[in-house]
Amino acid sequence: MQTKCEVRYIEREDPAALVRYMHEFEVILMVMPLYIHAMPSGVMELIEHMKLGDFKKQKIGFMIQAGFPE
Repeated sequence: MQTKCEVRYIEREDPAALVRYMHEFEVILMVMPLYIHAMPSGVMELIEHMKLGDFKKQKIGFMIQAGFPE
């Protein structure tokens, strides 16, 4: 795999096509806001398209921003 860096916006992509494209990367970082008790629906839809065991060669990380005043 080549070293490259790209930013994609889940809300602008077809989830199935994005999952196929993710296989070209060694490291995948998903950055998202935390809504009251859940992740954004687009992230959930993307994760639902990911099949268990398909990403054994990739490292997947999450960066979650939560800005609640409590």
